[in-house]
Amino acid sequence: MCVKFHDEEKRLEIIGGASCLYEEIQKCSVQNEDANFKGKTKPFTHTILGGATFMAGAVEPMMYVGIKVVLKDNSVLPIYVSKE
Repeated sequence: MCVKFHDEEKRLEIIGGASCLYEEIQKCSVQNEDANFKGKTKPFTHTILGGATFMAGAVEPMMYVGIKVVLKDNSVLPIYVSKE
């Protein structure tokens, strides 16, 4: 996914998605979302805490890394690093 920063307009644009003004952003954080839930629930609801992988039986969790942009109205703009 690609993000464009339009500094002259004070706006960020998620290519193929939404956009927002810088002043609308409440906070941003790097998140690791459990791959089993991506696209099935609200973005970044099912995260892998701390991003640390662990062994559960001999299976490591699959996850998507992204940036969770929370706006002042509490809506979320997800920015995923990759599609797979």
